[in-house]
Amino acid sequence: RYPDALLRIGDSYLLNAKYLDAADYYGKAITNNSVEADYAHFQRSECFGLLAKYDDQVKELNKLIYSYPYSAYSEKSQLEIAKTYLLQDKYQETLKALSDFKAKYPESISISEVKLKTGLVYSNMDKYEKAILSFKEVVSEYPCTPESIEAIRLAEIVYKRSQKISEYLDWVS
Repeated sequence: RYPDALLRIGDSYLLNAKYLDAADYYGKAITNNSVEADYAHFQRSECFGLLAKYDDQVKELNKLIYSYPYSAYSEKSQLEIAKTYLLQDKYQETLKALSDFKAKYPESISISEVKLKTGLVYSNMDKYEKAILSFKEVVSEYPCTPESIEAIRLAEIVYKRSQKISEYLDWVS
């Protein structure tokens, strides 16, 4: 009961935008062997992200993944690591996290998002051919999805940057 109370206090602080206090209480719940320690790790990582403490956020997410590999939060944590690296323009780390996600969760409903983000990272790295291939993969494998629509939009930008607009027009027509 005590660890559960610590979680609820952490949740209250989080809802009131008191992120340091929330992270502290989630940490206490983890230390007190909460049955929901995976939840506590995930929420604590969210607090660190909101505080722009990205290294701490990634560390917390990795603790969750390695300590609770079968947790309902593991998959989401792996994707969150990639998003955190992308937010910081750490493109190599982002690609590794996205690749790890694809390897661990090949049947995930988030795979289309992961492939879209992969293309975005390649685009940001000026690796236009790889970006285009990623976007085309999203469009062909996940037609009529929000990710597919976004992939077409991003592909247009990449084709323009690489001065290959006629190739883009051939592809979309």
